[in-house]
Amino acid sequence: MYGDLYIVSTPIGNLDDITIRAINVLKDVDFIFAESVERTKSLLAHYDIKKKVISYNKDNEIVCNKQIIFIIKNKTYYKQI
Repeated sequence: MYGDLYIVSTPIGNLDDITIRAINVLKDVDFIFAESVERTKSLLAHYDIKKKVISYNKDNEIVCNKQIIFIIKNKTYYKQI
């Protein structure tokens, strides 16, 4: 069985512009890939969510894509990254 991948839209400005469902997903996942680690950490801190945040951007997307696919297929967590 494979792992799950969730793509969650997060607010750019006001941290309160996020859905309850998005907050619940962020609370339930094992770790988060984010374009802006600092903004994501700020959002997570605002909602008292403690998760590993891993940088995902145009400079590392090819490597990260491979890692994400590996993790989902093998249900292996960020220890591999």
